[in-house]
Amino acid sequence: MPGSLLFRQGFLAAATNPKGILFFAAFLPQFVDPARSMANQFVVMATTFVLIEFITEFVLATLAQRVTTWLARVGRTFNRACGGTFVAIGALLPLRA
Repeated sequence: MPGSLLFRQGFLAAATNPKGILFFAAFLPQFVDPARSMANQFVVMATTFVLIEFITEFVLATLAQRVTTWLARVGRTFNRACGGTFVAIGALLPLRA
C-alpha cells in the first residue's frame, strides 16, 4: 500500500474520531486567555500538538520497523511471556488488599 494512501487513511481516521474532538473541546479551553486572540492561541496549541504527535508516531514507527525482524524470530515466545504476565497480574489482583 502506498505511503500517501496510508497517510490519508490515518489522517481521516484521526480527524473524524469523536474522542479526539471531545479531548480538544474539553482540554484546550483551559489554556485559552480570553483577553487574547482565540484563533492564534488555538493555532499555536494545535500546531504544538501536531508536531509532538508526528514526532511520537515517527519514533514509534521507526522502532517498530527495527523490532520487526526480532519479533519474527521470537514473536510467539514474546506473546506467551506477555500473556503469562497479564494472567499472573490478573490472578494476583484479587489478593491485593
